[in-house]
Amino acid sequence: IKASYFKECLEKGEPFQDRSNIPAKFIYTGEEVLENWKKYGNMFLMILSYSWLSKKHPDPDLYHLKRLVPLLEKMRVLYSGKDIGNLFLLPGPKIPDFGIIVDFCSLWQNLSENEGEDSRTEEQKTEFDAGLKTINTPYGHQETTAIKLIGTPEDELRTYDLRGWTLFESRVIDGKGTGTIPKAMGWRGMNPEGCEVDFGSMNVLVVHEKIFPPQHGSSKAACQQYVSELLGLCAQRSVPCKPDRFRGELEERRCSAEIKGQRLFTSGKDQPFVQDKYEATYKMMTQTTTWNCSNLRVNNKYCEDLAGVLKDWSLKNIDLHNNEIGADGAAALAKALEVNASITNIDLGNNQIGDNGA
Repeated sequence: IKASYFKECLEKGEPFQDRSNIPAKFIYTGEEVLENWKKYGNMFLMILSYSWLSKKHPDPDLYHLKRLVPLLEKMRVLYSGKDIGNLFLLPGPKIPDFGIIVDFCSLWQNLSENEGEDSRTEEQKTEFDAGLKTINTPYGHQETTAIKLIGTPEDELRTYDLRGWTLFESRVIDGKGTGTIPKAMGWRGMNPEGCEVDFGSMNVLVVHEKIFPPQHGSSKAACQQYVSELLGLCAQRSVPCKPDRFRGELEERRCSAEIKGQRLFTSGKDQPFVQDKYEATYKMMTQTTTWNCSNLRVNNKYCEDLAGVLKDWSLKNIDLHNNEIGADGAAALAKALEVNASITNIDLGNNQIGDNGA
């Protein structure tokens, strides 16, 4: 779905609609998506992870929309293709309207009000099932930007942290590597400190609070502020999660949900399916070759957690420059190299490692 559709919904004060009720002019064809995705990668294609806020509609009161649209507008300014004060290098044609994957809008929904009935055609049900089976792919694909809208209204009992499917989505997202297309195409930017930013590394955004819309156009100062904001959202991602830890987290959330009188999954069949799906997805994620978390305030704890999963992974390049890593973090990564033979390069420049860490 084109990003401009969600902007129009917010401007009109209307909830976004299901796929069958979205005007055709706002829907990309599969061919259009593939063409743009190959050109622009995670700077074009994005997917949402969020909590449904009612049984019939995921966002009836525009709670998520008010966070999503300002974020996309700031990204639009940054990815506009303009060279602003040598801040950005965005060669080639202007990136088209972002393509946004939202389950409610992208998959055919059953709109029937009657129990046991289905408003979809057989073809639509087949497409829905096919989409559901492969939904882990865009969440975990390095060339797709995943946006976690983890906030919920204060009166919402089933928060983002008390749902099984959002845990699955979130952990798959955390395991994705760095997008390669932006750098390969020569796109790059600068953070407010003058350090180079790889747009491929900005493919996980975690949104807690309401985001204010762009206020100052596309000036150099405004773009520096937007880059800083986006990097702050990227910095909230976690390290990859092993399958056994994921199963433990699911059980912890199930207990927490039951204490509050909530269900982790609306269907009891979902939990074993999700566990198996995550294990299969994790195996694919371990083939990632590049991990770039530079400029994200990464600290010793992050390095220690990352070191704990490196044995499973086929990483070749790890970029953690311009962070807050000290001697303990460097030592944890060095220890991990004893059990990982695939890593050939680790960039720890501009940290606080010191002589002991070196």
